[in-house]
Amino acid sequence: MKPIELVFFLSLVLQICSVTGNGPVPVIDHVEGSVVLPYSLSVPVREAYWDFPCNGHRVKVAEFRDQKFSITREEFRSRMDCSDNGTSLMIRNLRMNDSGIYTALIYDTEQRRHEISYNLTVFINAENKRLRVLLIGATVPVLLAVVIAVFLITRIQIKMKADIIYKEIQVFPKKSTNQENGTDSKGLLYQETTYVDVKR
Repeated sequence: MKPIELVFFLSLVLQICSVTGNGPVPVIDHVEGSVVLPYSLSVPVREAYWDFPCNGHRVKVAEFRDQKFSITREEFRSRMDCSDNGTSLMIRNLRMNDSGIYTALIYDTEQRRHEISYNLTVFINAENKRLRVLLIGATVPVLLAVVIAVFLITRIQIKMKADIIYKEIQVFPKKSTNQENGTDSKGLLYQETTYVDVKR
């Protein structure tokens, strides 16, 4: 099973467990991804508060009051937004340390209190990372194979040209002086050496 398939399988199992139990709703996504922690009400919302564990304590990260949404934690600025009057929270450009349990406390106009928790798990996108590693790792062997192929093709071409020249020499030998005089019927491959008597 691929890592990405395993993640989605575990997400499905956690979702089933959360439906059958009272635990936080699991939400899983990768680094630099985006998630929405949704919750909707049929009545108007008066105010909503979102908290998150930090250094062993639960701290408020965002709130919706007087029809205004505000982010109270610096690390979430420019990465967090809300919808549905603050009952749904969106987190963009996820980081590993965003993992944890987010709890929403929502008060409607009828003075009723609603609470829901989400267990966010952020993981490294292993598929893309592995693909990049494979591409980088495959580049060197491919280039090496191309260089070897070009070298071998060049060597083969040089050898073929040499073989053709050698065959031409064998097929079309020069006539020897013996052949020209008609004394040798077989013929020699190379021209016969002629010695000249030089007077001293």
